[in-house]
Amino acid sequence: RSSGSAREGKCLFINERLYPSMRRWELCGLKIKPGQPLNLAAFESYIALPASAIIGTLQLRPEQILVIDDYVSVFKDDVISVEEKNGQLTAEEKQDTIRNSIWDGQGLIDRSAMGPYRDKGMLLLRNLFFKCCCFNANLQKWFADHQITEVSQLKGFTLAGSISEIKLITTRSSIKYLKFGTLRQWLARVPPLFGVVKHEKEPPFFEGRMVRAHYQLLNTLQLSKEETAALLSPVFTYMTLLKTDPAVIRYHLGFHAAAAASEPAPVRPLKTSSEIVYALLGINDAFAETKLYCEFRADVLKALIRQTKLGHIPISGNYSTLCGNPIEMLQAAIGTFRGVSQLGQGRIRSSRFPYGKTLLGVRSPHVSMGNIWLPYNTANAAIDTYLNLTDEVVCINSIGENVLQRLSGCDFDSDAVLLTDEPLLIRAARKNYDQFRVAVCKVSGIKTDRVYTAASLSDLDVRTSNNLIGEIVNLSQELNTKIWHMLNTGARYEEIRDIYMDVCKLNVMSGIEIDKAKKEFAIDQSRELYRLRRKYLTEAADGRTVKPVFFARKDREKGYYDPQRNLYQKHRTSMDYLQECVNGFVLRRTGTQKGKQCTPFAQLLSREGYRSDRVSPAHADLLITLIKETSRRVNAIYARTDLPPAAKRALAEAQQQACADEVGSRTFSRSQMIYLLTRLESPEYAGVRRSLFRILFGYPNTSFYEILQKSAGPA
Repeated sequence: RSSGSAREGKCLFINERLYPSMRRWELCGLKIKPGQPLNLAAFESYIALPASAIIGTLQLRPEQILVIDDYVSVFKDDVISVEEKNGQLTAEEKQDTIRNSIWDGQGLIDRSAMGPYRDKGMLLLRNLFFKCCCFNANLQKWFADHQITEVSQLKGFTLAGSISEIKLITTRSSIKYLKFGTLRQWLARVPPLFGVVKHEKEPPFFEGRMVRAHYQLLNTLQLSKEETAALLSPVFTYMTLLKTDPAVIRYHLGFHAAAAASEPAPVRPLKTSSEIVYALLGINDAFAETKLYCEFRADVLKALIRQTKLGHIPISGNYSTLCGNPIEMLQAAIGTFRGVSQLGQGRIRSSRFPYGKTLLGVRSPHVSMGNIWLPYNTANAAIDTYLNLTDEVVCINSIGENVLQRLSGCDFDSDAVLLTDEPLLIRAARKNYDQFRVAVCKVSGIKTDRVYTAASLSDLDVRTSNNLIGEIVNLSQELNTKIWHMLNTGARYEEIRDIYMDVCKLNVMSGIEIDKAKKEFAIDQSRELYRLRRKYLTEAADGRTVKPVFFARKDREKGYYDPQRNLYQKHRTSMDYLQECVNGFVLRRTGTQKGKQCTPFAQLLSREGYRSDRVSPAHADLLITLIKETSRRVNAIYARTDLPPAAKRALAEAQQQACADEVGSRTFSRSQMIYLLTRLESPEYAGVRRSLFRILFGYPNTSFYEILQKSAGPA
């Protein structure tokens, strides 16, 4: 399993008869014997690399690969150094040594080798003990322009016989096999078929122009209530248009359908409600006057309000994959790299935004104010000439610049950064940019003497599957709230300094939690988290634990809302201001007058060919009984207290899908279809109206649309 799956306790199971041959293949020639000393955490993560889901494959022969040395930029910086002393974390302001591996997990692939993905800016490739984010480049043009005609002129290792064979440049950090064997052994055994795990994608919202912010970002910015209201103003305008204009609803459903389609999901023969309503609005404008539409619109608005309260506000920008010092990587391949940055410190190159402009960037998990990044976007002729990048790839510099730690310990194996040119957020970020130093992890992984046995694997499972990342981030946001509340009520930095030191510890702990599936640490994360939680525990007079107001919405989403134990109290912080603004908008918003008569859905139907003698009410009753029973089972699943929310959703979706499959397997005469649709708004169907609506218009029963098409108005 992957390190991500290990953190969640997930496993991929293999048929026992197939396992021996698959095991031999995934070991890539390594001989691992029972009882052998081994770095189990790393080994288990690396053998899982080819088990990832892929979207395609590329052919790359071993002799087409050039492996160059990694380069580490070493420099000094004023930081918050988080270290381990006597089993506990300490944090202090100091000048410390930073070591940046500037191409960690990165590669450059010649465009001619990208097959059907030639128009993409990057491909994440995997193979046996191999993971590399490969950026679209003109390698052969680079060699030709620099008079590289012989393999002997290259600086690195390759099996190529001629320069024209080189299609991929990577570093040793992408080849995990080197922790257990040699480069020659890997090149001799690695299959020429590489899996394409993913490529960059433009945001699915508002034609790729906008990306959603999140509460972690907003809660690390010192926004006033007025600034928060200004940030929300376009969202409120949009909500009002959704309420009053069916064309805006159709536009909204269009890009949300695109968003759903862009995400990997199980194959399902059932359209979503959004897809169905989108189609019906295109068939007949009168659908916007029906009760079914009004109920759906109310659900859309409720969902948008809920997402807004979580900080998911549309802002100009995108998620851009990080490409580190690519021209320097090309220089290293021919021996001309001298450790000098081509972009310059504090500068990036992104074609998505205007050049000559400061942007705001953050990565996830985003824990502290020290994770805020304000780079300056510049043009770069060399990058434009030798790389073929899209708006969703950003070139950055990490030579002599502490950007990797600022961006939550990122590397270049397809990590992405949220970039925005939203002026209001950039102004807020500037206020404290130099005040809060970057937290730097000085906690080293430990070498645990483990042997390859079932007992050791089991023990490692226990240690890695207890994931605390959510609790760590939550506590950091409580402390950030406390910091802003104090600063916004007159405190000085010196008064909140110790709190920020503890936020920096949580920042480092989040990185350790992510890395612990690949290596082990001496720190007891649970004990450290408990100690910090107790240190900042605040109780109300009635004994309830005080939490920020915005935690109420977040806890509801996660299923942890408990007003008996927690007092959700207003603080002077961005996210609590946001709750106040949204609640104010909900109270004052206007829309369709109550009591307005809705068009019966039955009026949209063409009754041509309808014959009552071909209708079977018993057939309809069986269908309703099936849907009601499914609804009862779904409600019972969500009422369970022994399952996490994600498990409940999965079980509920399985029940709904089984119901949809059963209905989809049946045939309906035209008269039966008309009968069912005329009954949609009947009082006796009130409890299952939406489920029935979704299932009847879902695939494969698309013939239900034909009944409306014959009475279609102008789209």
